[in-house]
Amino acid sequence: MKNKILLSVLVTLITFAVKAQEEVVNIPNSIFKTYLLGNTGINTNGDTEIQTIEATAFTGTIDVTNLGISDLTGIEAFTSLTELKARSNNLTSLNVSNNTALTLLDCGYNDLTSLEVSNNTALTELQCSQNDLSFLDVSNNTVLTKLNAQSNNLTSLDVSNNIALIELNCSYNQLISLDVSTNKALKFLNFRNNQISYLNVDTNTALTSLSIAFNQISSLDISQNLSLNYLSCNNNQLTSVDVSNNIALQKLACGNNQITSIDVSGNSALFYLACFNNQLTSLNIANGNNNNFTTLNTTGNSELECIQVDDEDYSNANWTGGTFTKDASSTFSESCDFLNIDFPVYTQSKLIVYPNPTNGIVHFSENTNVKVINALGQIIAEKRNTNSFDFSHQPSNIYFIILTDNLGKTSQVNKIVKQ
Repeated sequence: MKNKILLSVLVTLITFAVKAQEEVVNIPNSIFKTYLLGNTGINTNGDTEIQTIEATAFTGTIDVTNLGISDLTGIEAFTSLTELKARSNNLTSLNVSNNTALTLLDCGYNDLTSLEVSNNTALTELQCSQNDLSFLDVSNNTVLTKLNAQSNNLTSLDVSNNIALIELNCSYNQLISLDVSTNKALKFLNFRNNQISYLNVDTNTALTSLSIAFNQISSLDISQNLSLNYLSCNNNQLTSVDVSNNIALQKLACGNNQITSIDVSGNSALFYLACFNNQLTSLNIANGNNNNFTTLNTTGNSELECIQVDDEDYSNANWTGGTFTKDASSTFSESCDFLNIDFPVYTQSKLIVYPNPTNGIVHFSENTNVKVINALGQIIAEKRNTNSFDFSHQPSNIYFIILTDNLGKTSQVNKIVKQ
């Protein structure tokens, strides 16, 4: 009797195992099924179906990037799958709740309106950019090191539990705030094109790249981010940008703000500066590395007369056109300090001095005594009882025309831009 019972149990177990082995995974999308059947690491028996035992045994990567797939039903059978790459398809939904071994999920460039990853606690990289997500919960993904949620419809994002994060890209969303105070391992942070008005990166001392362009930030303190080599803060409401502590900085883009003064003379690694459309009156880029500059754009700063550089002859000869652009009223000089000197003016004769800027002769509305000084404070010419001065043989720069009376007292000082 006992032998019959044991035999019955054994037959049942064998039958169950055979059925399990023969059980077929439902894969309605023909493109997805064709991919799986063609993958010998998955379709190990080489037949025309994917059995459950084949799916559960697979521990590798499924890469269906850009295949035009609209349905990944069947992916739930791959419970040991470690990487799923489904970028650039036509997915409107995706269920990875059974894929608990996933370490990488790339479902970017689809049409997803929701994504549930709370069961995927092994995830270290999540790429879900270019979808229609309005909510994303990554609170359970505590070992996540890379998160790219760019170009969605997110209004909030909580990354406080993601203390292992190294890279965070949540640009092109609708975020009004972002707290990264617990993300001390963060090296790359990009939240450009949002609606954020405040940022605190004091604890993010590992940051090397920070992009916050096209937000509403009015002040920025990066004094603790000593490893920072890239900063993009274009199109905000900044009135100043202090990079004196950021000696590793190589690229600075701060255009379309309200900044009045920039000094990068201590940033010896800097080779890229775009500070167009500000309110600059002072710019010092004499950092000892001007020969290696690849980009300088200072246009749209009408009050910026002098740009302090390492070598004005080199800048005049090499920084012309292409990626090097400035206003015609700005000139390069090795010393702009002289331009800030206040000359004593005893009377106001209000002579008209024209044209300014000039390529050649500057005229005065009446005869006067003239002293011409260059940007270094050196007297280059003196003339008495004259109504003009010829700059045609002088190099492009800023000059001062000092008009004096017969007693030698200054009556008027004009800054002249020689183009």
